[in-house]
Amino acid sequence: MKNLFLILFVLISSISIGQNNLDINRKYVSIKSLKNSKNINLKNAIYLESDTLVVEKSIPMGEFEVDFGDFDPEFIEHYKDAVFGNKETRRKNFKLSHVKLWTSDIKVYFDKSVDKKTKKELSSFFNEISKNSNSLKISVVSKLELSNYLIYYINSKKDKEHPNIIQQKPITYNLLHSNNKFYSGVLRLNTLSFFSFNDQINSLKVQFFKSLGQFWLINNVPCESILADCYSPTKRLTDLDFNILNFHYKNVYDSDVTIFNYERLIEKYSLLKKEHPTQTKFIID
Repeated sequence: MKNLFLILFVLISSISIGQNNLDINRKYVSIKSLKNSKNINLKNAIYLESDTLVVEKSIPMGEFEVDFGDFDPEFIEHYKDAVFGNKETRRKNFKLSHVKLWTSDIKVYFDKSVDKKTKKELSSFFNEISKNSNSLKISVVSKLELSNYLIYYINSKKDKEHPNIIQQKPITYNLLHSNNKFYSGVLRLNTLSFFSFNDQINSLKVQFFKSLGQFWLINNVPCESILADCYSPTKRLTDLDFNILNFHYKNVYDSDVTIFNYERLIEKYSLLKKEHPTQTKFIID
């Protein structure tokens, strides 16, 4: 039983260890996943009854290993608005937004309250995201217990809300996370608040896409964009939407990232990139 709890802890999180007065953030993996490697370092390994966990990498706490690739300043402003809210929002909100993302595949279950036409439209939408995403995969499953994301409708005043839904909006979602990594989601639409199927579908697409990073809607972009903060009857996934999504999933952080340390990371990354133009990945404190 002790081994079971240890395995679960290691697999879902990194381990922080005090060593020579320096906090080390170690990422562990199963030695079985490295069976084809010639050199396996067993220093600081964890020996279990049926497996051995070895250190994949060690990064001092407070440092970030990042790969932003090539980007332009205008895109970075759009990205910051999508992740942290626009400048006005950031100025007014005391509670800062953090970079959050899914680190596991998203498995969607449609409740029986959702009609077949909607299921077909959204399934196609999910496929388009998966096809154009570098790391995020979304699929539809046939059983609730196999899912980590539920979509359901309120079709009458007698229908009950999911316990994780607390906002009485026409459409809303709620996500559960651990250390800024999402592991469960619920998306609910109240059909009584919509007058057309097209508006329902557009709203579902927008809210689902937002839930991939707890994104904000952004200004000064074409209204057809999923993340645009303006109405369009023809919402669709644009290059900007995919660029923001893929940029968001380019790095997975083990520490909290707010607008303040994000801007510092971008600034330092840009300086290091000028000094080392052929290098893309840097460790920044």
